[in-house]
Amino acid sequence: MVAESGKTMQVTLKARDGIVLKGRLIESRTQQRPSAKRVYLEARLKSGQTISSDSIDENGNWELLLPPGDYNLYCSILLEDISRFVDSEEPLSVTIENKEYEALTLEISDRGSLSLQPPSLIGRAIPGFKDLNLSPLPDDTNNKTVLFCFFDMQQRPSRNCIVELGKRVEELKEKGVTTVIIQASKVDTNELDEWLKKNNILFPIGMVQGNAEKISFIWGVKSLPWLILTNREHVVTAEGFGLNEVNEKIEEIGPSVKTPADSIEVTGLVKGPNGQILSGVRVTEFQTDKEYITDEDGTFVSVFEPSSERRFFFAVDRSHQFVGVGILPPGKKQVEINLTPAKMIGGTVVDPDGRPVAGAQVAPLPMTCFHVLTDEQGNFDLGWNPEWAGDLKEFFLMARHLGRNLAGGIEFDENTKTVRIELAPALTLTGTVEEPNGVPIPGAVVGLSLRRGWACGTPVRKAITDNKGRYRFPTLLQRQEYINYAEAKGFWRNQITTGVINRITDIEQVEPIILKRPNLSVSGTVLSSNGELVAGIPVHLEGEGQPDFDTRTDAEGRFLFEKVCSGPVQISAKNDALFGKIEIQGGTKNVKLVVRPRFE
Repeated sequence: MVAESGKTMQVTLKARDGIVLKGRLIESRTQQRPSAKRVYLEARLKSGQTISSDSIDENGNWELLLPPGDYNLYCSILLEDISRFVDSEEPLSVTIENKEYEALTLEISDRGSLSLQPPSLIGRAIPGFKDLNLSPLPDDTNNKTVLFCFFDMQQRPSRNCIVELGKRVEELKEKGVTTVIIQASKVDTNELDEWLKKNNILFPIGMVQGNAEKISFIWGVKSLPWLILTNREHVVTAEGFGLNEVNEKIEEIGPSVKTPADSIEVTGLVKGPNGQILSGVRVTEFQTDKEYITDEDGTFVSVFEPSSERRFFFAVDRSHQFVGVGILPPGKKQVEINLTPAKMIGGTVVDPDGRPVAGAQVAPLPMTCFHVLTDEQGNFDLGWNPEWAGDLKEFFLMARHLGRNLAGGIEFDENTKTVRIELAPALTLTGTVEEPNGVPIPGAVVGLSLRRGWACGTPVRKAITDNKGRYRFPTLLQRQEYINYAEAKGFWRNQITTGVINRITDIEQVEPIILKRPNLSVSGTVLSSNGELVAGIPVHLEGEGQPDFDTRTDAEGRFLFEKVCSGPVQISAKNDALFGKIEIQGGTKNVKLVVRPRFE
């Protein structure tokens, strides 16, 4: 069924001897059959033929037997023996085709006008995307729950809804939900892109093409913003609910039954330093909110979707003061975690009002980027192997709660036993990955490190740039310095340093990460100060956004570096006696690098 609300409606159904158009007539104020002695429904072919029905029952249900054609629908109500037409001068226009059909609802408003109400999508597969300028769903929605939001950038409630959804994108991802937003009216694409960029909205986005009212009808949209939730099979389970109901609607879906091809079940085994089986050990799966406790056999079970990446499990045994990390290679179904003696620290995480925060991630940096989760009382216990700390004496606890967009941290040393971490509204870091000419690089993988005199990885999940090269890191600590590093197929990796962000803000836009293509080469010879060729001397190439390469000159003093990027590179050559360096541009040939005695 295709329809244009209030103006033109197309109904498709199939019948051998005519088409039965069925529906329900209701009064908008009472949502019941209009209160009248008798209600007539009349369909007039635009050629002049009239077909009417007075078979509207006590619930407002009606049906008309119609051949294919274009009709105007009228409703006539008999009140106290006086017949009057409802909005007869502007009838509801209907096109009947000889195809499958869906039920309809016609609504009589308080003013007596006739309008069409969109059908519910609950229990039905989502419509196609032909008119949304949105290709088939992104790959990461396969076998996943999808949350659609129809909105209009020109309306304040819609803007507020999208901004709030943007703050919860990581929380939704953790729940296995992908969010897709649809601009429900035609607007200037540059203006829309600018607004999305300003508010750091990185969802897959579509925009209606053609008749906006017809498309809204197909998707059952009754007001804006309008949320639609599907299960993993992309069948609609809820629609028209508020943002405050999102989690409840997701929970109502419940876990889906997965076939063996859809998931991998991994068994973990935790052992102590002497190989003893350890029960009651808390194990956290890295960069997720999944936590396990080993059983009496020292085992736990993790179920997840197939992945080509390694998975990490962080185990903390508070009672014995042990800690360890297990690494699961792709395709493997068993992981063993061997614990070692640890330094332990415990504490409580609270929100800005001083209330305990359950489910917060807490990681000890820079000894490790792995994290534990706080319990229902906001308490945590974690540890680290002293060898991981090296010569460092001062450390940092990083705490985050993705769902509430809170973050905080506290310094500690190797003698600290307990701490209290107060969370505050978090920072979202945004940026782009681009080529040197400003062309965005979609699909780049961007990671984040924390820098505090040292630099280290964090529990922050890596981001993937969208089709405009944009990425975002939500739920970060305020007033910190970060390193954002990116890589993409066909480009050489690069990074930027943000510097300490000294202001408290919701969103901070950082400079672009520039990736270059390694499609050039550099070649030349190494000469001594008297012009002789130097054979067998080590030669090194480096530069910002450039690879680090090492080679040696051949018997004729020649060197060659391939897969070099455009831009400046430094080339140096040295051994125990000689040293020289030169800065050139990537792609330079016949470089003459002169080396001189190192202590000359």
